[in-house]
Amino acid sequence: MNGWHHARNVVAARVGGSFELLAATPALRALKRAVPGRRITLLTGAASVAVARLLPEVDEVFAYDPPWAPDAPARRESIDWAALQRLRRRRFEAAVIFTGKGESALPAALLFYLAGVPRRLGRGPGPCRLLTDGAPESAAPCPELRRQLDLVSRVGCPADDERVSLNVPPEARRGIGHLLEDLGLAPGRPWALVWADGMGPARLAESLPAALAKLAAGGVPIVFAGQAYDEGRCESIRERMHAPSVSLVGRLAFAELSALVERAPALIAEGQEGALVARALGTPVVRV
Repeated sequence: MNGWHHARNVVAARVGGSFELLAATPALRALKRAVPGRRITLLTGAASVAVARLLPEVDEVFAYDPPWAPDAPARRESIDWAALQRLRRRRFEAAVIFTGKGESALPAALLFYLAGVPRRLGRGPGPCRLLTDGAPESAAPCPELRRQLDLVSRVGCPADDERVSLNVPPEARRGIGHLLEDLGLAPGRPWALVWADGMGPARLAESLPAALAKLAAGGVPIVFAGQAYDEGRCESIRERMHAPSVSLVGRLAFAELSALVERAPALIAEGQEGALVARALGTPVVRV
């Protein structure tokens, strides 16, 4: 394991949205618990900082939009020297690069190599000059959560805890409590929360609008929630319901959105993102 059991100042890189960060929490927990006193810094894009700060396994967030991200703007230089200097000053002892299927760990590995991080774990050819510890890419389908756990298990971090974790700030809970009061959703009253995940499968469940319409006709208020990129999918379902509903899609910060899921009697989830948030918070999920 090339000295991983001595590494206490560790940086983990995961570029992505809330689903990708939440799916990495079991691996981050395994990484943190494997060595007493280990400190985890999470490198992630600026748009994901609000999510990263709610992960209990993360001690600090390093905001960075890397040039290898799919939506990164074009840069004149292939190496971000300012980010490189920031990393060098932190004197990280090891780096873990979490990637999804089809994503390469090598650009991040190059950044950490140039920053002087001596141990670098990621999926790809290894050991090599960029990855001191490499995990081969599997041809078989593998859930995102298990993929990241399997990666850290290669450096002595047991992959035996698959709980997803998320901290909801008290102020977010209070704000959502007031919002639910304004919507007339008193504690104990049944209502349905729908998260039609715009990052889920490219389909709309044919039965969902009709099922929601029946709930609404029976006096159950329907509330839609999600992130801004879910709006098109949610509006399509709302139009096909032909029944009243409330949309909070894109109107809540991620902490507030999480507090809303936490308060919901159950979450009707079409895709993976909302279901993973509910899983982290113990909210029952109805999949469609």
